[in-house]
Amino acid sequence: VGDIYGGVTYAAQPSGSGSTGTTTTSGGNTVTITGGTLTGGTRPDGTLRGNVYGGYANGTNTTVEMNNEINLGADDGSYGANLTQATIYGGRTERSGNTLNVKGQKNITVKGVHNFTNYNFCLTDKVDKNATMLKVTDHNGFENQYSGTTPVNFSNVKINLQNMSAKQIAGRVTLLEGNDDNALKFQNYTPTAAWLISPTHSDYEYALRLVRSDGTEAPTGTTTGRRVLLDYNRFQNGNVAYDTTSDDTDWFAGRSYGGHTTEHNILTIDKPLSRDIMAYGAKTMGTSGGSGGTRGNTLEIKSTGSNAYQVTTGYGGYIGRATNADTVQNNVLRMSGGTVGTLYGGYSAGTGTVTANKTYVTGGTVTGDIYAGYAATAGKATGNTLTLGADDGTYGATIAGELYGSNDAAGTGNTLVVQAGNVSVKKVHNFDTFKFVLYNNSLIDRTMLKIRETGGLGGTVDWNNITVDASKFALDPTWMGSHSVKLIESNGAMNFSNYAATNFTANYANDPYEVYMHTNSDTAQGADALLTFNRLRDGERTYSTANAAATDTEVFTGISALGHDVVRNKLLVTGVGTNGLTHFAAAGLNTFTTGSLTDNALTIDSENP
Repeated sequence: VGDIYGGVTYAAQPSGSGSTGTTTTSGGNTVTITGGTLTGGTRPDGTLRGNVYGGYANGTNTTVEMNNEINLGADDGSYGANLTQATIYGGRTERSGNTLNVKGQKNITVKGVHNFTNYNFCLTDKVDKNATMLKVTDHNGFENQYSGTTPVNFSNVKINLQNMSAKQIAGRVTLLEGNDDNALKFQNYTPTAAWLISPTHSDYEYALRLVRSDGTEAPTGTTTGRRVLLDYNRFQNGNVAYDTTSDDTDWFAGRSYGGHTTEHNILTIDKPLSRDIMAYGAKTMGTSGGSGGTRGNTLEIKSTGSNAYQVTTGYGGYIGRATNADTVQNNVLRMSGGTVGTLYGGYSAGTGTVTANKTYVTGGTVTGDIYAGYAATAGKATGNTLTLGADDGTYGATIAGELYGSNDAAGTGNTLVVQAGNVSVKKVHNFDTFKFVLYNNSLIDRTMLKIRETGGLGGTVDWNNITVDASKFALDPTWMGSHSVKLIESNGAMNFSNYAATNFTANYANDPYEVYMHTNSDTAQGADALLTFNRLRDGERTYSTANAAATDTEVFTGISALGHDVVRNKLLVTGVGTNGLTHFAAAGLNTFTTGSLTDNALTIDSENP
């Protein structure tokens, strides 16, 4: 294709003081280029040159050259044209009202752009976060600035983000680039460095700047530079999945530098990692004013692959500025697989509260520690929850490190929920409330939470703040004697205030058991917290060499530790282990100060009783 014209006229302006004539014009033309090659003609110097005009006046009436619009690229960002030999004009000689819309995804290269009042850059999901949208290669290629023309008003450089997608979170796009530090000249230049919310897409904040080759910003006023840069952050409603092909080491679904609250962002990691990364549901950096909270964001780690890479640190919500007084709230971190270092449900380096954040770990490997909440200011991490185990009672995680409700003892109201067996951790700190959810009776005679090192629960815990949900735990009528679930098995003593055994027997009125929670020592200091099920009545048991253990010292069928009546139990002893029973055999046993023993029967029928 040679030259392209949106409109051409040969009209003259009316002349004479008494003239009443009118001249028809064709201003307001539109040219859209999405593909093809503009070769133009051969110049005397042997180069090919082509021109694109929104309007071209051969006569003296130049209104055809006004209010024209040239579009480079389609509305969806697709672009396949070759304009490297082209110069783009809004009008041949007129600028008034002409608009250049740059819509192509990246790397549109032209000789020059001239006679435009407005420059609009329309970003879509096809624009890479580090793309260059439009480049002019002529020395005098931007508005003939070396020819003394009036510079473009910087306020007329606009962006349109309405076609950005939820996966486009942060980037630095070069909107316009010249070939040296004087290539782009603007008047009334003031950088929009305050991180404005985009009027075309309110999920984004942005800043526009004119910079020199070395990255330094041009001075305000009438000034020159080489590149117009757009920095953007999506601070809400982002939805991103980890991409193995990316070389990024910092992953987040929402970010703000401009004092806006990051919220409702979701980052999912479910592919093999190509390097170690840090991961955030969202991060609020707040370099402009140090404000803006983070709330309602989610980090979900499902898999990191079988290689040696890991998520070194994971955050549900994050505030990274020490002067930020805003809140980290209602963020969620879920881990069901993969390998991570340290996890934070909510984190603040500032002075604000970290609260109501939730962390769920059901699988994978944690090589470091887990914090339900972390606040740099003491006592600000409150009311956060860490849950270990899935809602169906399954659990496959390995935790090498320690658990923290808060990073300091002043943080209150934090809760640890354990809803599976075989949970093992190094230490436990700064939880006020412990909740154990028993999903099935396979937990009987097993441990739910094991603390491998000394230190107990990190301090004295109110016994009334340890609760059990056994609504899905079905009692087995074949259980005889006494069986327990170790809610907590500690390497050393745990200390409790307001201690008294918690009696749940009334919840099982139709079952022949008493059920209660207590320590192994039945005092306020114990190494184990137990949920015990004692058979009270109508039990029948046979004890023989086939089921005897060498360590057994006693055997019984019915027992009460809380003063309930023990009735109608039977015990038949037909044999004992190699060491015998050094303590006793009983059909019924009561270890409390009240409660009767009625109609219980012991039968010994053995050659070696």
